[in-house]
Amino acid sequence: MSNTGKYWDVSCNPIIRCSHASPGYLCAPVILHVLFDESQLAKLNRRKPSVIFVPNMADLFHPLVVNDWILSTFRAMLRNPQHTYLLLTKRAVRMAKNLTSEYFQAEIPQLMNPPVNWYLGITAENQECFDKRIPYLRELSDAGWKTWASLEPLVDRISLRVECGTGIGELVVDDAENRSWLNWIVVGAETGPGARPCHPDWVRHLRDECISREARIPFWLKSLGPGMGRELDGREWNQVPWEKTNETV
Repeated sequence: MSNTGKYWDVSCNPIIRCSHASPGYLCAPVILHVLFDESQLAKLNRRKPSVIFVPNMADLFHPLVVNDWILSTFRAMLRNPQHTYLLLTKRAVRMAKNLTSEYFQAEIPQLMNPPVNWYLGITAENQECFDKRIPYLRELSDAGWKTWASLEPLVDRISLRVECGTGIGELVVDDAENRSWLNWIVVGAETGPGARPCHPDWVRHLRDECISREARIPFWLKSLGPGMGRELDGREWNQVPWEKTNETV
């Protein structure tokens, strides 16, 4: 996985987005409707324990994704506990609401005891998005869920020190465990034509926060940008929070 920066083995994409370009914003897709391809869930039946991204081409918590589709996906994941599952969203509010709701827990009682092989994540490209979404991830962590954040594409400096009512708070640390409640950080630059630059110092700052004695958050560097490779300060960073991988913390 580490050679290309890819940190998962298999992707499962039951959510299909149908979109077209807005006349006013030719490069910005406008979602018309969303479809559910249940046949994709058969990928989870593979016997070999794998790291599976569910999904990596859409957002399971998009407003147009109905609850029944999410529940069907969760049930398929629970039927296959041999895997490590990664979920990632920009809709942190809905993810937290769904997974802690009485309705979801009544439909799937196992959600009251969060599976240890599920990692619930948010994505953020700048400090504003991180500060806005991270409280909902903390809510899930407090409920017993494993959590992670994908800071990709990183287009501005981000610090893991979160905003609180009286100013800048401490690192996202769990005092009882003497380490962060956040289980993993993935960082990656923007890629493709017209990619905005990612300053290595932004990445270095996040790396230093993660590996600090007070946080000890596994850190994965996916890419420094087109033509920049994956090495930071003479090495690749391939740390992951689960077992049986090339590097753990």
